[in-house]
Amino acid sequence: MTIKEFRLSQKLSQPKLAQALGIGVSTIGGYESGRINPSQKVIDKIKEIYGIDLKAPVEAPVEQKPAKRAAAKKKAAPVVFIQSAMGGEISTGEILSKVGDVDTVYIKPAENAAYWVKGDLSGAVNLW
Repeated sequence: MTIKEFRLSQKLSQPKLAQALGIGVSTIGGYESGRINPSQKVIDKIKEIYGIDLKAPVEAPVEQKPAKRAAAKKKAAPVVFIQSAMGGEISTGEILSKVGDVDTVYIKPAENAAYWVKGDLSGAVNLW
């Protein structure tokens, strides 16, 4: 019996079951959709509370979407031009080519600089 079959047989809503088990509603949804498998602790708690012995589903790896498919859905970033206080202009693509693969970029046109952060590192580059 699956978690969903059990829940429906007991006429329980996802929030009620989640509350009884001490887990989040989204976790129940993950169990029911097959994205995640319940732990033995959760299965044991269902048996303890409701007296029903569920067998853990066979663990299967979560299906990974091919990179090609994910890339096709990715939208291209808009091209934005930054105007400096001194009259220079630079595109966001040019800024990214200067700072590389980073987590965050702060652009200060008045200073003609881009400040970047990558993990625990940070730095600055002159844009013009």
